Amino acid sequence: MSDFPSIPRLTSSKYFSSLLLLRNIWKGGDLSDDMQFQRVVNQRTYKGELILFAFDLCSVSDALNAVLMLRHVGFEHFLPLTDGAATCEALHALADVKALPTTPCFWSSSSNN
Repeated sequence: MSDFPSIPRLTSSKYFSSLLLLRNIWKGGDLSDDMQFQRVVNQRTYKGELILFAFDLCSVSDALNAVLMLRHVGFEHFLPLTDGAATCEALHALADVKALPTTPCFWSSSSNN
């Protein structure tokens, strides 16, 4: 990935998770079910750490850029959260147009209690 030449790869970091977690990419889904939420968190966490970030439809390109930067430095233990399935579909479509690997994306359809 030469898109970010000034950012070093962190292969010596104890949090370099790309090689392990890339094999288990979920495309995404609804996290409103407690069991589903726990499975996703367990799968995406690496050495007790999970990088969370949120975005909406207006910032899909920013979210994809964040994914690219995290992957460039070797971090795959991230969990993008958004406002719904349509926004995840937009993220996946943008990644497909750019011929990028599967990008996880999650949302919760449960009401705010």
